[in-house]
Amino acid sequence: MAYMISANMDQGAADFQTEAAISKIFGSEAAWTVTDECIQIMGGMGFMKDAGVERVMRDLRIFRIFEGTNDILRLFVALNGFQVGGAWGWGGGLGGAT
Repeated sequence: MAYMISANMDQGAADFQTEAAISKIFGSEAAWTVTDECIQIMGGMGFMKDAGVERVMRDLRIFRIFEGTNDILRLFVALNGFQVGGAWGWGGGLGGAT
């Protein structure tokens, strides 16, 4: 995802914010899930400072908040999807094809 966004930026694409938001959401949520699973597997040792996983968990929490919370970015992605879909004529409504 990072390579694709970088390539789009290098080629001068003006609209790369949606892809950047999606990759930020995916990356931060995946890192949080992996760390949470690691703590679950390690049991009580996962919270001990000796293992170091508790520090990773504390450090990862900011990724879900920094540069826009994931919830706000999800709204941004959805809004952008509706705008692009409407521009392409996909806005036929809920009643079916128009």
